[in-house]
Amino acid sequence: MICVKMDTRCMYFEMEGHAGYAPVGQDIVCAAASALACTLIAHITAIVPTQDVLECERSIGKCVLHVYPPKRKLRHRCRIVYAAIREGLELLAAKYPENIRIICQRGG
Repeated sequence: MICVKMDTRCMYFEMEGHAGYAPVGQDIVCAAASALACTLIAHITAIVPTQDVLECERSIGKCVLHVYPPKRKLRHRCRIVYAAIREGLELLAAKYPENIRIICQRGG
């Protein structure tokens, strides 16, 4: 099972595990979750200053992004991206509840 932890208040994202829907390399749930995670990382790291990226790790079966909460000017933009990615992951979890679990803090 994929486990996703997100907190938009402190700009934290962690995804770990394998969905187990199909064999590795053929798993549509893993592919969808990975695409969303990569989109989040690419967008946030492109707009947040490098010195504010506290942790960014991408490896097989694990993805972590933690950034220092951005200044007010960027905060709203980052939260919109987090919210969109969270929505996509929640839709995926609703369709495949045995393969992906989302734990969210919805801080403002």
